Amino acid sequence: MKTLRLVSLGSAFLLAVPAQAAAPFQCDTVRRLEERGGIPCFLQLANRVESENFSVEWGPAGTVSQAAADGLLAELESSRARFMDAGYAQPAGNPAGNRVPYYLGDSGGGAPGINFSGGYTTVCNDFSHAYVVMSSIEDAVGTLDVANHELFHAVQMGSPSPYGVEGFYWEASATWAEEFVQPDYDIYQWFLPSYTNNTTWALDHEDGSQDGFLHKYALFILPMFMGESAPGGHDVLLGVWNGDANGVIPRMNEVWADGGHETDFAEQFGAFTAHVSTMDFVDGLNYDFARVPARDVLTGDTELTDVIAPRWFGSHFYRVLPTDDDVLEGRTKMRVSFDGGQLGWVVAINRSPDDREAIPTVLQSDGEGLASTAVIDVGSEYARTWIVVSSTQTENQDYSLSITFEDQTEAPGSDLEPPEEEGPRRGGGASCAGVTSHPFGYRGAASLSLLLLLLPMVRRRP
Repeated sequence: MKTLRLVSLGSAFLLAVPAQAAAPFQCDTVRRLEERGGIPCFLQLANRVESENFSVEWGPAGTVSQAAADGLLAELESSRARFMDAGYAQPAGNPAGNRVPYYLGDSGGGAPGINFSGGYTTVCNDFSHAYVVMSSIEDAVGTLDVANHELFHAVQMGSPSPYGVEGFYWEASATWAEEFVQPDYDIYQWFLPSYTNNTTWALDHEDGSQDGFLHKYALFILPMFMGESAPGGHDVLLGVWNGDANGVIPRMNEVWADGGHETDFAEQFGAFTAHVSTMDFVDGLNYDFARVPARDVLTGDTELTDVIAPRWFGSHFYRVLPTDDDVLEGRTKMRVSFDGGQLGWVVAINRSPDDREAIPTVLQSDGEGLASTAVIDVGSEYARTWIVVSSTQTENQDYSLSITFEDQTEAPGSDLEPPEEEGPRRGGGASCAGVTSHPFGYRGAASLSLLLLLLPMVRRRP
């Protein structure tokens, strides 16, 4: 596959082949969209095909076939209706009766420029409407998929208070939106390894490498989880763009609070990491090419100390295996003790019966950074067990983690604490205080069946 590189100029995210420039957002910042190219509002190019809410336009130096223009307009109207029906805002400009123009870049006659393969979305000089610039407009799925990504950016811009949402989530949710309106395309999935190979990075991580730039696109998998498996489902995603709190996390938390769900982003992020460990998603079979590699395989009783943690919801993924002796002697119940020294930790345990379904138990540390489980069965009922450690803080921290295996005194699958009279427990983890999960673990709601602006113009390749 040809190497593609995303870059950013001014206020729009771009994809270039090849090129590179500084990112418009720095970590931990949110700032308002800036004017990008000085394009006058209501600019009309020499060639123009219209629908009710959109136009496709190109200058005398470019070519767009009638079929490509008609197909793009039909796709945009259908996708816009899908977003509106789901409760999202109209694209910026539509409420005033303006069409959102899709320009063929560098096509002459005053057309805006584009020097990479893909598209970007921004606003005209007086902010009266959004517009999109495409490097090519063809009668092809690649054009339609990029167009849908860019359309959701226009929807984001039309939302009540969009600039309170961190930059990474603009791209994550716009990539998610490609699947939302067109589940059959699946082009968006190629971003995924930029997250799964780099789970230690903070959610808002960005650097000059290809993965460092693509990371926010690959985070489509986070809203995918929220929509499919978190309490409230799609309402959580809708609440981000229709809310007004400062940040995506407070906006999601508001939705859960208003809906009477006793949960928060940290707990749901833990459940998300558990789902990622076995790719328990509606389209999980299609995500298997990008499974998370284990940071380490913890075999038998294990103690890790002074581990430097990732920052701001970065995660360490560990596979857990009882030893052969543990299994033969019936020591297939696991006790987990965690010490992070201060508050701000999430520890997720996923026991999967088939290396697909996630059965998460999610722990949040107390004010001293401590968390522990009661013993939890990882024996014959489960094909895979993962422990995932995530930090909710932005500064450097370290943690210690211990696991011990104990006698299985109940039927396989039971998560009851062994009776005290059955003898002393093995290992030192039992003394660790902290928040203890429900013994049967956490399950999200049943599965159902995001300035910066761009998606690459990609096609399937053998």
